Amino acid sequence: MTARDLQVRLQQDLTELFKDRRYKTPDGKMEPVHVFRQNLPQRKSEEDEDPFPYITVVLDSGGVKDQMTAHKIAVVFRIGIYDEDLTNQGHASVLEIMEVNLHAGPEVRDGIHRKCPCFCCGRPTFSTGYPSGHWIQH
Repeated sequence: MTARDLQVRLQQDLTELFKDRRYKTPDGKMEPVHVFRQNLPQRKSEEDEDPFPYITVVLDSGGVKDQMTAHKIAVVFRIGIYDEDLTNQGHASVLEIMEVNLHAGPEVRDGIHRKCPCFCCGRPTFSTGYPSGHWIQH
């Protein structure tokens, strides 16, 4: 599995994970989380709103020591929630998204191993357990 494959897979998994959960948009609608790879899409005009709610799957850094060592990639999940409420409760939606991802699914699924699916450092690191390309998050 390449870094790009991992990023695409994480995008697919997050899209599936949040398909039934709705969050507020700037125009007052409730929509599922939009998941993007690396960056938000560029605005077509100044009037375009940011695509809230969203998660971006950002490949931050990575490397490999040698061909027999596991590849490591640091991934950053950026979460964007729209909150115009005067009580400033948008952080609760961000925490919900983090918790849903934290407790998502089995530890091993389709060759991707979730060793510690946490946000404690803000940069989950994915590494291949074997040169063949099985990913382990820690």
